[in-house]
Amino acid sequence: MIKLRANDYNLVMAYAAGGHRDIVERMLELGATNYNDVMIYAARSGHRDIVERMLQLGATNYNSAMVSAARSGHMDIVERMIELGANNYNWAMAALYGHLDIVERMLQLGANDYEWAMAHAAKGGHLDIVERMLQSGANDYNSTMVMIAIGGHLDIVELIRQWKDTH
Repeated sequence: MIKLRANDYNLVMAYAAGGHRDIVERMLELGATNYNDVMIYAARSGHRDIVERMLQLGATNYNSAMVSAARSGHMDIVERMIELGANNYNWAMAALYGHLDIVERMLQLGANDYEWAMAHAAKGGHLDIVERMLQSGANDYNSTMVMIAIGGHLDIVELIRQWKDTH
């Protein structure tokens, strides 16, 4: 259990970024200044209003916020971070979590770590993303099979087997 001190406003504000704007604002009044972490937490939860508030206050960790938003499928925040300069597209592919729209956007922007994305999509059971990575050139079937074993997705084993037989 986390032990809070009465004046640990930054930590409280970070936890409140899960959607409690009133608590975030109160922690700011009390002196909290942890804008980047709060932006990242808010991005993961899809709280664009809190993300924007932290940006107003000077948050600049756009890549981490983009990755956090991508993980949870919040395309609007992903696009906002790109607009601000985020460019770590491989880590923002969101393959493990099955967000094909975000994977496609990251590919458009230059993401090219197809092996990583394929393996993580396989672990998460996201057949459509595995297939997309195969089409993009992924061919590290061994690592993917390990991730399939972890996730237990027989349909992806069959996809990989058929792909290898025909390509």
